[in-house]
Amino acid sequence: MCKDMLVISPFAGYENAGQAGTKTHYNYIKKLQDCYNLTIITHIRPGEEKLVLNNGIKAKIVVDGKPNFKERIFTRILTNNIFSRYCFIGYAFESLFMKEAKKLYKSGYRPYCIIFDWTQCAFLIKKVKKIFPEALTVCAEQDVSYLSLYRKYVSNKVLLKKVIDYFKYNTVKGKEIYFLNFADDIVTFNNKDKKLLESEKNFKKEVRVISPYYDNYSKLERKPSGKQIIFYGAMGRYENYASAIWFIKNVMPELPKDVIFTVIGSNPDKSLLQYASTNVKITGFVEDVSHYFQNSLCLVAPLVLGAGIKVKVLEAFSAGIPVLTNEIGIEGIPAQDGKDFIYCETPQDYIESIKHLINDSNFASDIGKSGRKFVLNNFDYNKDSYVHF
Repeated sequence: MCKDMLVISPFAGYENAGQAGTKTHYNYIKKLQDCYNLTIITHIRPGEEKLVLNNGIKAKIVVDGKPNFKERIFTRILTNNIFSRYCFIGYAFESLFMKEAKKLYKSGYRPYCIIFDWTQCAFLIKKVKKIFPEALTVCAEQDVSYLSLYRKYVSNKVLLKKVIDYFKYNTVKGKEIYFLNFADDIVTFNNKDKKLLESEKNFKKEVRVISPYYDNYSKLERKPSGKQIIFYGAMGRYENYASAIWFIKNVMPELPKDVIFTVIGSNPDKSLLQYASTNVKITGFVEDVSHYFQNSLCLVAPLVLGAGIKVKVLEAFSAGIPVLTNEIGIEGIPAQDGKDFIYCETPQDYIESIKHLINDSNFASDIGKSGRKFVLNNFDYNKDSYVHF
Protein backbone atom coordinates (compact mmCIF):
# COMPACT_ATOMS: atom_id res chain seq x y z
CA MET A 1 0.00 0.00 0.00
CA CYS A 2 1.38 3.40 -1.01
CA LYS A 3 2.16 5.92 1.73
CA ASP A 4 0.84 9.47 1.70
CA MET A 5 3.17 12.25 0.65
CA LEU A 6 2.46 15.97 0.95
CA VAL A 7 4.19 18.32 -1.49
CA ILE A 8 4.28 22.05 -0.73
CA SER A 9 5.41 24.19 -3.65
CA PRO A 10 4.92 27.82 -4.74
CA PHE A 11 4.65 26.74 -8.39
CA ALA A 12 2.47 24.14 -10.11
CA GLY A 13 4.73 21.81 -12.08
CA TYR A 14 3.95 20.52 -15.56
CA GLU A 15 5.93 19.30 -18.54
CA ASN A 16 6.18 22.48 -20.58
CA ALA A 17 6.50 24.92 -17.67
CA GLY A 18 8.53 27.97 -18.60
CA GLN A 19 11.05 27.87 -15.76
CA ALA A 20 13.77 25.27 -15.33
CA GLY A 21 13.15 24.87 -11.59
CA THR A 22 9.48 24.15 -12.23
CA LYS A 23 10.41 21.45 -14.74
CA THR A 24 12.77 19.89 -12.19
CA HIS A 25 10.01 19.99 -9.56
CA TYR A 26 7.50 18.41 -11.95
CA ASN A 27 9.76 15.59 -13.09
CA TYR A 28 10.94 14.61 -9.61
CA ILE A 29 7.39 14.66 -8.24
CA LYS A 30 6.19 12.59 -11.20
CA LYS A 31 8.81 9.92 -10.37
CA LEU A 32 7.45 9.63 -6.81
CA GLN A 33 3.84 8.93 -7.72
CA ASP A 34 4.51 5.22 -8.24
CA CYS A 35 5.51 4.89 -4.57
CA TYR A 36 3.35 7.51 -2.84
CA ASN A 37 -0.15 8.94 -2.83
CA LEU A 38 0.52 12.59 -3.62
CA THR A 39 -1.27 15.63 -2.27
CA ILE A 40 0.04 18.99 -3.50
CA ILE A 41 -0.48 22.42 -1.95
CA THR A 42 0.49 24.98 -4.57
CA HIS A 43 -0.47 28.10 -6.45
CA ILE A 44 -2.72 27.31 -9.39
CA ARG A 45 -3.45 29.89 -12.05
CA PRO A 46 -6.55 29.45 -14.24
CA GLY A 47 -6.00 26.40 -16.43
CA GLU A 48 -2.86 25.17 -14.67
CA GLU A 49 -4.60 22.40 -12.73
CA LYS A 50 -5.44 20.63 -16.00
CA LEU A 51 -1.88 21.12 -17.23
CA VAL A 52 -0.55 19.35 -14.14
CA LEU A 53 -3.04 16.48 -14.16
CA ASN A 54 -2.94 16.02 -17.94
CA ASN A 55 0.85 15.70 -17.90
CA GLY A 56 1.07 12.57 -15.82
CA ILE A 57 0.80 13.78 -12.23
CA LYS A 58 -1.70 11.67 -10.30
CA ALA A 59 -2.37 13.79 -7.24
CA LYS A 60 -4.93 15.63 -5.24
CA ILE A 61 -4.13 19.28 -5.87
CA VAL A 62 -5.15 21.70 -3.15
CA VAL A 63 -5.83 25.06 -4.73
CA ASP A 64 -4.86 27.88 -2.40
CA GLY A 65 -7.55 30.52 -2.13
CA LYS A 66 -7.55 34.26 -2.63
CA PRO A 67 -6.15 36.39 0.21
CA ASN A 68 -8.73 38.11 2.37
CA PHE A 69 -8.62 41.79 3.32
CA LYS A 70 -6.44 41.22 6.40
CA GLU A 71 -3.96 39.09 4.43
CA ARG A 72 -3.71 41.66 1.65
CA ILE A 73 -3.09 44.51 4.11
CA PHE A 74 -0.53 42.59 6.16
CA THR A 75 1.24 41.45 3.00
CA ARG A 76 1.53 45.02 1.75
CA ILE A 77 2.89 46.24 5.09
CA LEU A 78 5.23 43.35 5.90
CA THR A 79 6.70 42.99 2.41
CA ASN A 80 8.63 46.18 3.06
CA ASN A 81 9.92 45.01 6.45
CA ILE A 82 13.46 43.98 5.54
CA PHE A 83 13.98 42.52 9.02
CA SER A 84 11.08 40.05 8.68
CA ARG A 85 10.84 36.78 6.72
CA TYR A 86 7.77 38.29 5.05
CA CYS A 87 10.04 40.49 2.93
CA PHE A 88 10.80 37.24 1.10
CA ILE A 89 7.77 34.92 1.21
CA GLY A 90 4.79 37.24 1.71
CA TYR A 91 2.33 37.10 4.58
CA ALA A 92 -0.58 35.99 2.36
CA PHE A 93 1.53 33.18 0.88
CA GLU A 94 2.23 31.76 4.33
CA SER A 95 -1.31 32.29 5.60
CA LEU A 96 -2.99 30.63 2.63
CA PHE A 97 -0.68 27.62 2.56
CA MET A 98 -0.96 27.08 6.32
CA LYS A 99 -4.77 27.21 6.17
CA GLU A 100 -4.71 24.39 3.59
CA ALA A 101 -2.32 22.31 5.71
CA LYS A 102 -4.62 22.69 8.74
CA LYS A 103 -7.65 21.66 6.66
CA LEU A 104 -5.82 18.49 5.63
CA TYR A 105 -5.03 17.68 9.27
CA LYS A 106 -8.65 18.20 10.36
CA SER A 107 -9.77 15.84 7.59
CA GLY A 108 -7.63 13.07 9.12
CA TYR A 109 -4.76 13.32 6.67
CA ARG A 110 -1.37 12.19 8.07
CA PRO A 111 1.47 12.16 5.53
CA TYR A 112 4.48 9.90 5.85
CA CYS A 113 6.70 12.54 4.21
CA ILE A 114 6.48 16.23 3.32
CA ILE A 115 8.50 17.86 0.53
CA PHE A 116 9.11 21.61 0.73
CA ASP A 117 10.21 22.76 -2.72
CA TRP A 118 12.01 26.11 -3.11
CA THR A 119 13.25 28.24 -0.24
CA GLN A 120 9.91 30.03 0.14
CA CYS A 121 8.31 26.77 1.28
CA ALA A 122 11.27 25.84 3.49
CA PHE A 123 10.32 28.95 5.48
CA LEU A 124 7.06 27.15 6.38
CA ILE A 125 8.69 24.01 7.75
CA LYS A 126 8.58 24.87 11.47
CA LYS A 127 4.86 25.62 11.43
CA VAL A 128 4.00 22.63 9.22
CA LYS A 129 5.97 20.27 11.48
CA LYS A 130 3.77 21.38 14.40
CA ILE A 131 0.75 20.20 12.44
CA PHE A 132 2.34 16.94 11.23
CA PRO A 133 5.07 16.19 13.82
CA GLU A 134 5.49 12.54 12.78
CA ALA A 135 6.17 13.25 9.10
CA LEU A 136 9.65 13.09 7.62
CA THR A 137 10.64 16.31 5.85
CA VAL A 138 12.69 17.12 2.75
CA CYS A 139 13.70 20.64 1.65
CA ALA A 140 14.61 20.96 -2.02
CA GLU A 141 16.73 24.08 -2.55
CA GLN A 142 16.34 24.90 -6.24
CA ASP A 143 19.00 27.47 -5.47
CA VAL A 144 20.41 29.10 -2.34
CA SER A 145 18.23 32.21 -2.24
CA TYR A 146 20.49 34.39 -0.12
CA LEU A 147 23.28 34.07 -2.71
CA SER A 148 21.11 35.69 -5.35
CA LEU A 149 20.14 38.47 -2.94
CA TYR A 150 23.80 39.00 -2.04
CA ARG A 151 24.66 39.47 -5.72
CA LYS A 152 21.82 41.94 -6.12
CA TYR A 153 23.15 43.91 -3.13
CA VAL A 154 26.72 43.94 -4.50
CA SER A 155 25.63 45.03 -7.99
CA ASN A 156 23.34 47.87 -6.86
CA LYS A 157 24.94 51.28 -7.47
CA VAL A 158 22.30 53.38 -5.66
CA LEU A 159 23.36 53.82 -2.03
CA LEU A 160 19.91 53.73 -0.38
CA LYS A 161 18.80 50.71 -2.43
CA LYS A 162 22.13 49.05 -1.73
CA VAL A 163 21.60 49.43 2.03
CA ILE A 164 18.05 48.02 1.74
CA ASP A 165 19.32 45.11 -0.39
CA TYR A 166 22.00 44.36 2.20
CA PHE A 167 19.58 44.11 5.11
CA LYS A 168 17.16 42.00 3.04
CA TYR A 169 20.00 39.66 2.06
CA ASN A 170 21.13 39.42 5.69
CA THR A 171 17.58 38.68 6.91
CA VAL A 172 16.92 36.01 4.29
CA LYS A 173 20.30 34.37 4.86
CA GLY A 174 19.65 34.01 8.59
CA LYS A 175 16.11 32.71 8.04
CA GLU A 176 17.09 30.34 5.24
CA ILE A 177 19.77 28.67 7.36
CA TYR A 178 17.52 28.64 10.45
CA PHE A 179 14.56 26.94 8.77
CA LEU A 180 16.64 24.43 6.79
CA ASN A 181 17.98 23.14 10.12
CA PHE A 182 14.49 21.74 10.88
CA ALA A 183 14.55 19.42 7.83
CA ASP A 184 15.31 15.71 8.01
CA ASP A 185 16.87 15.89 4.56
CA ILE A 186 18.09 18.73 2.32
CA VAL A 187 18.85 18.45 -1.38
CA THR A 188 20.63 20.89 -3.65
CA PHE A 189 21.26 20.56 -7.36
CA ASN A 190 24.98 21.13 -7.41
CA ASN A 191 28.03 20.71 -5.16
CA LYS A 192 28.68 24.45 -5.00
CA ASP A 193 25.38 25.10 -3.20
CA LYS A 194 26.04 22.14 -0.89
CA LYS A 195 29.44 23.54 0.10
CA LEU A 196 28.02 27.05 0.47
CA LEU A 197 25.38 25.90 2.96
CA GLU A 198 27.63 23.53 4.86
CA SER A 199 30.26 26.27 5.28
CA GLU A 200 27.86 28.45 7.29
CA LYS A 201 28.66 28.25 11.01
CA ASN A 202 25.00 28.01 12.07
CA PHE A 203 24.14 25.33 9.54
CA LYS A 204 23.91 21.94 11.27
CA LYS A 205 22.88 19.54 8.51
CA GLU A 206 24.45 17.46 5.76
CA VAL A 207 23.28 18.20 2.23
CA ARG A 208 22.53 15.64 -0.45
CA VAL A 209 23.24 16.61 -4.10
CA ILE A 210 21.01 15.45 -6.96
CA SER A 211 20.98 16.32 -10.64
CA PRO A 212 18.52 18.91 -11.89
CA TYR A 213 16.19 17.80 -14.63
CA TYR A 214 17.11 19.07 -18.07
CA ASP A 215 15.76 18.40 -21.55
CA ASN A 216 18.30 16.09 -23.17
CA TYR A 217 19.22 17.01 -26.74
CA SER A 218 22.11 14.56 -27.04
CA LYS A 219 20.53 12.82 -30.06
CA LEU A 220 20.47 16.10 -31.96
CA GLU A 221 22.80 16.21 -34.96
CA ARG A 222 24.55 19.56 -35.14
CA LYS A 223 24.37 21.34 -38.51
CA PRO A 224 25.60 24.87 -37.81
CA SER A 225 25.03 27.33 -40.62
CA GLY A 226 25.58 31.06 -40.73
CA LYS A 227 26.58 33.19 -37.77
CA GLN A 228 23.65 33.01 -35.38
CA ILE A 229 24.30 33.32 -31.63
CA ILE A 230 21.53 32.38 -29.21
CA PHE A 231 20.53 33.38 -25.69
CA TYR A 232 17.91 31.17 -24.05
CA GLY A 233 15.81 31.65 -20.91
CA ALA A 234 12.62 33.02 -19.37
CA MET A 235 12.87 36.56 -20.68
CA GLY A 236 10.48 38.11 -18.19
CA ARG A 237 13.06 37.54 -15.44
CA TYR A 238 15.40 40.44 -14.76
CA GLU A 239 18.58 38.36 -14.58
CA ASN A 240 17.90 37.07 -18.10
CA TYR A 241 16.77 40.14 -20.00
CA ALA A 242 19.40 42.32 -18.27
CA SER A 243 22.07 39.84 -19.38
CA ALA A 244 20.80 39.83 -22.96
CA ILE A 245 20.81 43.64 -23.00
CA TRP A 246 24.39 43.64 -21.65
CA PHE A 247 25.46 41.45 -24.56
CA ILE A 248 23.61 43.56 -27.12
CA LYS A 249 25.19 46.79 -25.87
CA ASN A 250 28.71 45.59 -25.13
CA VAL A 251 29.46 42.76 -27.54
CA MET A 252 27.27 42.98 -30.65
CA PRO A 253 28.71 46.30 -31.95
CA GLU A 254 32.19 44.70 -32.18
CA LEU A 255 31.14 41.55 -34.03
CA PRO A 256 30.98 41.10 -37.82
CA LYS A 257 27.95 42.82 -39.31
CA ASP A 258 26.37 39.55 -40.47
CA VAL A 259 26.22 38.05 -36.96
CA ILE A 260 22.66 37.57 -35.69
CA PHE A 261 21.83 37.52 -31.97
CA THR A 262 18.62 35.58 -31.29
CA VAL A 263 17.00 35.85 -27.86
CA ILE A 264 14.67 32.93 -27.13
CA GLY A 265 12.22 32.81 -24.25
CA SER A 266 8.77 33.69 -23.00
CA ASN A 267 7.48 37.11 -21.95
CA PRO A 268 10.38 39.30 -23.09
CA ASP A 269 10.49 42.49 -21.04
CA LYS A 270 9.71 45.75 -22.84
CA SER A 271 13.18 47.06 -21.99
CA LEU A 272 14.59 44.21 -24.09
CA LEU A 273 12.08 44.53 -26.94
CA GLN A 274 13.33 48.02 -27.78
CA TYR A 275 16.63 46.48 -28.98
CA ALA A 276 15.01 44.34 -31.67
CA SER A 277 16.64 45.03 -35.03
CA THR A 278 17.97 43.38 -38.18
CA ASN A 279 20.77 41.80 -36.14
CA VAL A 280 18.86 41.23 -32.89
CA LYS A 281 15.92 38.83 -33.08
CA ILE A 282 13.60 38.39 -30.09
CA THR A 283 11.39 35.36 -30.58
CA GLY A 284 9.27 35.19 -27.44
CA PHE A 285 8.14 31.70 -26.40
CA VAL A 286 9.35 28.88 -28.66
CA GLU A 287 7.75 25.45 -28.40
CA ASP A 288 10.85 23.58 -29.56
CA VAL A 289 14.34 25.09 -29.31
CA SER A 290 16.09 22.12 -30.95
CA HIS A 291 16.26 23.90 -34.33
CA TYR A 292 18.24 26.74 -32.74
CA PHE A 293 20.54 24.34 -30.89
CA GLN A 294 21.11 22.45 -34.11
CA ASN A 295 21.89 25.32 -36.44
CA SER A 296 23.38 28.16 -34.39
CA LEU A 297 27.07 28.94 -33.94
CA CYS A 298 26.98 29.05 -30.11
CA LEU A 299 24.98 29.86 -27.00
CA VAL A 300 26.03 32.73 -24.76
CA ALA A 301 25.04 33.14 -21.10
CA PRO A 302 26.67 36.37 -19.83
CA LEU A 303 24.62 36.37 -16.64
CA VAL A 304 24.70 39.50 -14.49
CA LEU A 305 22.70 38.05 -11.55
CA GLY A 306 21.30 34.77 -10.32
CA ALA A 307 22.17 31.74 -8.25
CA GLY A 308 22.02 27.97 -8.53
CA ILE A 309 22.80 25.74 -11.45
CA LYS A 310 21.75 26.99 -14.90
CA VAL A 311 19.71 24.29 -16.62
CA LYS A 312 19.81 26.10 -19.96
CA VAL A 313 23.60 25.64 -19.92
CA LEU A 314 23.21 21.90 -19.30
CA GLU A 315 20.69 21.66 -22.14
CA ALA A 316 23.05 23.47 -24.49
CA PHE A 317 25.87 21.13 -23.47
CA SER A 318 23.68 18.12 -24.24
CA ALA A 319 22.92 19.50 -27.71
CA GLY A 320 26.62 19.84 -28.51
CA ILE A 321 26.44 23.59 -29.10
CA PRO A 322 29.48 25.57 -27.88
CA VAL A 323 28.67 27.46 -24.66
CA LEU A 324 30.23 30.81 -23.74
CA THR A 325 29.49 31.88 -20.18
CA ASN A 326 30.83 33.51 -17.03
CA GLU A 327 31.27 32.61 -13.35
CA ILE A 328 27.55 32.88 -12.59
CA GLY A 329 26.58 30.86 -15.66
CA ILE A 330 28.96 27.97 -14.98
CA GLU A 331 28.65 27.81 -11.18
CA GLY A 332 27.89 24.33 -9.91
CA ILE A 333 28.94 22.83 -13.25
CA PRO A 334 32.48 21.40 -13.02
CA ALA A 335 33.20 21.73 -16.73
CA GLN A 336 36.69 22.52 -18.05
CA ASP A 337 37.34 25.89 -19.66
CA GLY A 338 38.70 25.62 -23.19
CA LYS A 339 37.62 22.01 -23.47
CA ASP A 340 33.94 21.69 -22.51
CA PHE A 341 32.98 25.36 -22.72
CA ILE A 342 34.57 28.80 -23.15
CA TYR A 343 34.88 30.98 -20.07
CA CYS A 344 34.15 34.67 -20.74
CA GLU A 345 33.75 37.61 -18.37
CA THR A 346 34.54 40.79 -20.30
CA PRO A 347 33.06 41.98 -23.59
CA GLN A 348 36.46 41.39 -25.21
CA ASP A 349 36.43 37.77 -24.00
CA TYR A 350 33.14 37.19 -25.83
CA ILE A 351 34.23 39.08 -28.94
CA GLU A 352 37.47 37.14 -29.34
CA SER A 353 35.89 33.77 -28.54
CA ILE A 354 33.03 34.25 -31.02
CA LYS A 355 35.45 35.27 -33.77
CA HIS A 356 37.52 32.17 -32.98
CA LEU A 357 34.43 29.97 -33.37
CA ILE A 358 33.54 31.65 -36.66
CA ASN A 359 37.04 31.18 -38.08
CA ASP A 360 37.75 27.67 -36.77
CA SER A 361 34.90 25.20 -37.30
CA ASN A 362 36.98 22.30 -35.96
CA PHE A 363 37.53 24.12 -32.68
CA ALA A 364 33.79 24.85 -32.46
CA SER A 365 32.96 21.21 -33.15
CA ASP A 366 35.43 19.92 -30.56
CA ILE A 367 34.09 22.25 -27.84
CA GLY A 368 30.52 21.15 -28.56
CA LYS A 369 31.30 17.43 -28.57
CA SER A 370 33.31 17.67 -25.36
CA GLY A 371 30.52 19.62 -23.62
CA ARG A 372 27.98 16.99 -24.64
CA LYS A 373 30.16 14.16 -23.31
CA PHE A 374 30.76 16.06 -20.08
CA VAL A 375 27.08 16.63 -19.24
CA LEU A 376 26.06 13.07 -20.03
CA ASN A 377 28.81 11.73 -17.76
CA ASN A 378 28.13 14.09 -14.85
CA PHE A 379 24.39 14.84 -14.69
CA ASP A 380 22.00 11.88 -14.58
CA TYR A 381 18.55 12.85 -13.33
CA ASN A 382 17.26 9.30 -13.80
CA LYS A 383 19.32 7.87 -10.93
CA ASP A 384 18.32 10.50 -8.33
CA SER A 385 15.27 11.15 -6.15
CA TYR A 386 13.88 13.80 -3.82
CA VAL A 387 13.40 11.08 -1.21
CA HIS A 388 15.81 8.43 0.06
CA PHE A 389 13.99 7.32 3.23
